[in-house]
Amino acid sequence: MEQDAPELTPKDLAEAKGAVERFLQAAQQGDEATVRELLILGEGEKMDFNDMHASTASYELGEPRADGALAVVEAKIAGPAPEGGGEPQMQPMPFTLRRVDGAWKVDMGATITRLMGFDLGEAMTQMAEGLGNAMAKGMEAVAEGFSALAEPEAPPQGEDPAFRGALDMVRSTMLPAATAAVAEALGKELAIVVAWGSMRGSAHAVIGVGSCVLGQIGQAIRTVCESAGEQERLQAALDRVVIWHVQTPAERLCVLDGGQLELAVCHLDQPDDPDTRGYYMSDEFAGVLRRAIQ
Repeated sequence: MEQDAPELTPKDLAEAKGAVERFLQAAQQGDEATVRELLILGEGEKMDFNDMHASTASYELGEPRADGALAVVEAKIAGPAPEGGGEPQMQPMPFTLRRVDGAWKVDMGATITRLMGFDLGEAMTQMAEGLGNAMAKGMEAVAEGFSALAEPEAPPQGEDPAFRGALDMVRSTMLPAATAAVAEALGKELAIVVAWGSMRGSAHAVIGVGSCVLGQIGQAIRTVCESAGEQERLQAALDRVVIWHVQTPAERLCVLDGGQLELAVCHLDQPDDPDTRGYYMSDEFAGVLRRAIQ
């Protein structure tokens, strides 16, 4: 939280929520100029407007809240309805806004940091300073052991039009950043391998892995490693994380054995019952890790 920040009033928060409303409406309508006007992009940050437009079919906004001088508006964004019927899946997004010359704008870097649970820019800097070997090892592992699940060369029939953009963003930005952050917490290089072909052309599945799975795994490892004894045991027990996507929540799996954390998740067709959801939260990951190193 920012220090000595002025307290935001209900009027301030309402205006911030209105800015998010205009931002998402513009994304829906294909109004790139308005989206860019309402967006703060830091150095090196990019926005693929075509992907944003294709992925924003509808949305729901929660009530805004203050975080120091920042305003946070939780949103659920739905992509196009799946081919063959069914409800579109919702992607949570904690829009984080700051004032620029008196106007509220969406801070993309702060939003991604809040979504991932760690500072993406800081993690990328750490990776560039020496933790990049973990990403390289992960890529080697893909080549060695997961060719059967590799991304197909040609888009399969029925592929989500936003899939390729989501894949590029998660694979080139979120995955290496998460790998670097986890390696720092664990105190050793750790390969994180994702079977991209198992996503079957679903942008929602890819974004779910990038925004939820990687962040929750990172939080779990940081939590376990707060204890020096547990960190040492986890270093000895964990060498690689393997993630793939399954088609139903009932198929989810999380097992640590033989140095490998095997993780199967489903971000499609989520039931209302949280006990049967297709993904794991950080406390569940931490429980699996702790049981394995007892």
